[in-house]
Amino acid sequence: MAAVEMGEPAEAKDGRRFRVGAVIEVEGATMAVVPWDPEGGAPEELTVNGVEITFAFKDPTTGIAYYWADPDESEITPVEKPREGGAFVYTRDRWHPVQVTGVGPKDVYLAMPESAIPMPGDAGAPVYQGNGVIGVLTFLFTEDDVIGRAVRLDHIIERAEKLIDMIKEETRRRGLRMCRR
Repeated sequence: MAAVEMGEPAEAKDGRRFRVGAVIEVEGATMAVVPWDPEGGAPEELTVNGVEITFAFKDPTTGIAYYWADPDESEITPVEKPREGGAFVYTRDRWHPVQVTGVGPKDVYLAMPESAIPMPGDAGAPVYQGNGVIGVLTFLFTEDDVIGRAVRLDHIIERAEKLIDMIKEETRRRGLRMCRR
């Protein structure tokens, strides 16, 4: 078992707790996917099973922060395309059955039993369907039913690729400006 893998708890130095939603590979880099707290921000470092992962960048459109992870200490998460029907969410340190009630281009909508309601530290819980993770739990709404929203993992990967390309381009442009001076 790898130290950094989907579903594992992650803790910041200030005591805030998160959950690794997935571990992805983007342009040769291994990255842990963790939602960031809009109020407290994304911690510079998180510890997962004794292994430190370091903040790389965050995506304000998805609410996801990306952390550099050592490939030798990590297990890449299998990705699955979401569909309506049965799935599982990893909250309260175990898998709970849920229903995917809707699939959008960026999000997956879930109906879940009360037993699956995320507790503190469950933000970022992976949503598993078929043979892989379809999304990372980011929001929960409750009225008469327990409804959740997960950002699709394939969308998270696409966004990471775009953000890395933007960072590379900005770095290249800044390098050119420095050379011209």
